[in-house]
Amino acid sequence: MADEANTAAQPFLADPSMYPPPPTETTTIVEIAKQNVLLPATKKESWITKLWRPMMAWQYMAVCLFDFIVAPVMMVIYSDRADVAYVAWHPLSLEGGGLYHLAMGAVLGITSWSRGQEKLKEMTLP
Repeated sequence: MADEANTAAQPFLADPSMYPPPPTETTTIVEIAKQNVLLPATKKESWITKLWRPMMAWQYMAVCLFDFIVAPVMMVIYSDRADVAYVAWHPLSLEGGGLYHLAMGAVLGITSWSRGQEKLKEMTLP
C-alpha cells in the first residue's frame, strides 16, 4: 500500500533525453532560451500576414500622392482646358482635422517598430 501511494504521488516523466540539460554556471541566457523555445521546422505565413504592412504603406503613399499632387494638378489642367474659373483643390485626407494622417502615422509607426522587434528576435534566436 505504501509503495502505491509513493508511485501515485510522483509525476510521470518520459525519457530524460527529451529534456534539455540543466544550466551550468557558464550557460548564457541565449542558450537557455534556445533550449526552451520550440521552433517549427518551416515557417509558413500566408501572403496577407507577410505583406499587410507594405500594402498599408503603399496605400498611404497612393492616397498622399493623389491628394497632394495628382488632384491639384488635374484641377489646374481641368480649369485651363474647360475655360472655367480655377477652383482650389481641398485635400480630402485633411478633412476632419487630418485624423486620417494621424491614424496612418500611428499604424505605420507602431507596425514598423513591432516588425523591427520581430527581426531582432529572429536574429537572436536561430
